[in-house]
Amino acid sequence: MSTILALSHVAKSFGKVSVLKNLSLKMKEGETIGLIGPSGCGKSTVFRIILGYYAPDEGSISFRGKKLNIKKLRRIVGYTTQDDSFYAKLTVMENMMYYARLYSVRQKNLKKHVIELLKDVQLAHAKDQFVSNLSGGMRRRLNFAISLVHDPELLIMDEPTTGLDPLLVEQFWSVVNKVKKKGKTVLVSSHILDEIEQNCDRVALMANGRIQKIIKPHNVLAQFRKL
Repeated sequence: MSTILALSHVAKSFGKVSVLKNLSLKMKEGETIGLIGPSGCGKSTVFRIILGYYAPDEGSISFRGKKLNIKKLRRIVGYTTQDDSFYAKLTVMENMMYYARLYSVRQKNLKKHVIELLKDVQLAHAKDQFVSNLSGGMRRRLNFAISLVHDPELLIMDEPTTGLDPLLVEQFWSVVNKVKKKGKTVLVSSHILDEIEQNCDRVALMANGRIQKIIKPHNVLAQFRKL
């Protein structure tokens, strides 16, 4: 598999606080990488640099071997968090169409494109429901669908299953893995190590602003304790 995204010797400070220190990470096309570490180790800063919200103080970020500007980054990356990114007073379909237009999605049949995405996340049956009436699991799947609306090649998921019960976590990952089979690459953070072990191809262990080790998704907790 070819490298789709590479962070090379990235450093980032806020005032006198050094958050990222000489951090490097390569992601292969079509894989899922888990990024884990203690709170405050810099995971969210890594995501925000990839998303173009922060510029690194040192180092570089490249996509398929080419340096990217912020506008290009935001076209190729989708972002999902535990927080709601939709409008509760709109329907599922209205939210999807709003974000499609916000991203300037160019589809000959935009409505058909959106419905296909809703089918992928098992929400097509709820397209005319107001979001305020959706269950927690359905809302999380809508968040995920919104992150896919502009057909990004890379998906960033920041603790996307926080607060969900085990059954909803399983359902959410079933949807993610289905979408991944269509060629998406996934970078995910989570404090739930079971879901990392079950769904990731590799795991990046992060501490003190650096990627300390990249491992196979087995006995993750034991290996993290050795850092």
